[in-house]
Amino acid sequence: MSHSATHDLLAGLLCGGLANLVPSVLTNPFDVLKIRLQCQPEPAPGADRIYKSFSHASTRILHEEGLRGLILPGMVATCLRELSYSSLRFGLYQPVKGTLHRLFLDSSPGGNETLAKGGEPFFVKLASAMMIGCVGSSLASPTDLVKIRLQREAGRVGSDGLYVSGLNRGLPPSYNNTFQAFYKIVQTESFWGLYKGVQATAIRASLVTGAQLSSYDETKYVLKKYGWMNEGFPLHFVASIVAGLCATTAGAPADIIKTRLLSQQVGPSGLPMYSGFVDCFWSMVRTEGARSLFRGWLPSYMRIAPHFVISLPLYEQLRKGFGLGAM
Repeated sequence: MSHSATHDLLAGLLCGGLANLVPSVLTNPFDVLKIRLQCQPEPAPGADRIYKSFSHASTRILHEEGLRGLILPGMVATCLRELSYSSLRFGLYQPVKGTLHRLFLDSSPGGNETLAKGGEPFFVKLASAMMIGCVGSSLASPTDLVKIRLQREAGRVGSDGLYVSGLNRGLPPSYNNTFQAFYKIVQTESFWGLYKGVQATAIRASLVTGAQLSSYDETKYVLKKYGWMNEGFPLHFVASIVAGLCATTAGAPADIIKTRLLSQQVGPSGLPMYSGFVDCFWSMVRTEGARSLFRGWLPSYMRIAPHFVISLPLYEQLRKGFGLGAM
């Protein structure tokens, strides 16, 4: 069944948003753990970290805040983020990839030959995915900012109105809810305050989406080309595992820098701790070592792996339901 280009575009955007919404809700606890691990300050000499490891963080949060402390922080902002950012990056991948392929390769020898599904050169897939990841995250950056801030400062509030657990222990909550957070940020930091750290957000999304969609697309193509697997759920599952490993590793340094920039507090001098992406990068390497750039890799992968295993096969099924065919 043939559809108009507008129908295919809108259906692709809808499929992308829905496919990512479900796993994002289910894996939000891993995002909460990742943010807490990444944002905790360096302890004083001789003191222990608030959260020593992935398992320690999960155990302590469950003990101090209950299951709600793992599941609910940033949930509404997470949903808003997926319905905007992921709709764009999934829905635009095929159109952008096709456009770039025609633009750069159709004029070359053999460029007009009919390609097998996913047969475009890898650099076209990578460039397309990085481009839409950058654009989508830049537009949806306010939802990411609010999500991270709410997840960073979440904790149990005592009868005196102050946090009695979490990274903001002893301080009052900054925001009452998600939408009040948007309003307060605009009120106190101006509209552009919602786009604080957008550079780091765009870099991280470009790396993660570039690695995710290009590796998924290429893995599917190679496995089908050599007859090892056919189109279907087993192929989608294997390709999503590869995509999860590639995306987590490629985006780890930018991810922790983005988290720190979007959640940073004002230092003793009255100025933010980091002036920008490069300053944060060098400050972390200088004071905490290069390994600090991969802090939180495990909870990040624990979130991304099941997220991809659900979202990518689900996206394929939704595309099939809308008559768009396989990715």
